[in-house]
Amino acid sequence: MALKIDEELFGKRLAKLYASFKDEKVWNGADAIAIGTGPSAEEIRYLKSISLHLWLFGYELPDTLIVFTKKHLYAVASSKKANLLQTVKSTCEKEGVEMKVLTRGKDESGEAQFAEVLKGVKAEAGGKAKVGTLAKEKPEGAFLKKWAGDLAASGLATSDATAGMASVLSVKDATELAHSRKAAQYTAHVLREFLVPQIESIIDEEKKVLHTKLAEKTEDVIFDPAKLGLKMRPDTVDVCYMPMIQSGGEYDLRPSAANAAQALHYGVIVAALGVRYRSYCSNVSRTYLVDPTKAQQEAYKALLKAHAAAVDALREGASLSAPMAAAVAALQASSQPELAAKLGKSVGFGTGLEFRDSSAVLKSSAEGTIKAGQVYNVALGLADLENPEATDKKGRKYALSLADTVVVKAGGD
Repeated sequence: MALKIDEELFGKRLAKLYASFKDEKVWNGADAIAIGTGPSAEEIRYLKSISLHLWLFGYELPDTLIVFTKKHLYAVASSKKANLLQTVKSTCEKEGVEMKVLTRGKDESGEAQFAEVLKGVKAEAGGKAKVGTLAKEKPEGAFLKKWAGDLAASGLATSDATAGMASVLSVKDATELAHSRKAAQYTAHVLREFLVPQIESIIDEEKKVLHTKLAEKTEDVIFDPAKLGLKMRPDTVDVCYMPMIQSGGEYDLRPSAANAAQALHYGVIVAALGVRYRSYCSNVSRTYLVDPTKAQQEAYKALLKAHAAAVDALREGASLSAPMAAAVAALQASSQPELAAKLGKSVGFGTGLEFRDSSAVLKSSAEGTIKAGQVYNVALGLADLENPEATDKKGRKYALSLADTVVVKAGGD
């Protein structure tokens, strides 16, 4: 199927980017913004450069350089990608931006095209122009390394454009919110209709099933919505991370944690799923207590109240630190106030095309402001809890986790 850029959506998002570009403070005074992508890779990569491509064009365009100036949009790409980008030249013109697509031959390094881009940047903004880049993204592949070298040799100053790009991508439009909701609904459906029944069956029939095996089965179902009776194209869904199932005294509540190759323990079971729909991320985590003690039940009730308090504090205009403060206050007011000391360093983060937006972490030291249209993973974890009434060693230590994907609505809701 031939690739096609949604011109209307591209135009709206290009206008949004350029409206933001006028704010010199958030873009660190950049006169131009240079965003490059390296070669494609099999593994999931959360990079703002890739996110920008998905957001603007609807596709990841490997080994492509996009440079925005106040009046121009330069693109350096191979022939097929250059032809695709040519289709939105008229849309750029409607937004007051002249697009220049520079085609790089198969055996070309990009040197000639980079020289033309740098010449254009200097001509427009002067020899003292400042180029904004994604400072934390290291150049991958010969194409991007060549660009990085040529930019460094050009004499132009550089600045970090990460905050500006995060600002543009953080507030979602109607299409993005629809994708985020669909991702969250599918994640919850997989949990409710597949993973929970699997866990219940393992416990009822006293089976020995490894965490890793259960995670693999869950991932297989995620990739094939038809197995759950859903009419969704398999190519529209992906995992944010490997499904996580933990029990038996060993808990690591980070989404990057690996599943232990040990059998499911019938005590405290933590399950977490992260699913993408059309590249937009969602996350859910639940804790299942098998024959819990009264103290464990009270601890989970406290976690539920703390999570609800964090979600309620996630309001337009509030500080990014507000959900954390609300969660801590709720735990301190519970029947087990000591649980507040067991809470993680944050209670979630912004999510979207990137699973975790590092500029929108819900923690005590956060200084930003919550905005309508943002999407957050509100995730609370209580680690290193002890159960002195446990009858076996694996039940003595446990953790509790609760996470949901939450959209911030306008008007403080």
